[in-house]
Amino acid sequence: MNAQAAGTRARLLMGRPCLLVKDLERATVYYRDTLGFTPRTGDAGGIILERDGVGLLIRAVAPGEEPRTNATIAVDDGAGADLVICCTNADALFRELAGEGALVAHPPIVVDGARSKRFAIFDLDGHVITFHEELAVITSQN
Repeated sequence: MNAQAAGTRARLLMGRPCLLVKDLERATVYYRDTLGFTPRTGDAGGIILERDGVGLLIRAVAPGEEPRTNATIAVDDGAGADLVICCTNADALFRELAGEGALVAHPPIVVDGARSKRFAIFDLDGHVITFHEELAVITSQN
């Protein structure tokens, strides 16, 4: 009998992306004060941050190294995002984050034939964080 049939199959509980940053303390302050994340736990090399059930890890690069990002790709279509976070009310979230001083990559735009709205910001190390709101639920009719 295999593990799945026996009901003992291991389950995945969550994913937590990791973004590499140059200055861990400075990045923590930006994510906390500007983006509204709460530092939960960490060690000398990294901090787990959470907001509204979304978690991420920021970790310091080795001395003398630079963080790598996906930002060399077009930012406005989401392809260049280092992190995509689904949200409700992208317009309100954009106003909140921009009002706190977030580094705006682009304001909310409607994409995918009006099925979603997204905006993007940069963190202090150039990572692109895209916030994505579903406007219409796509259902298959089988």
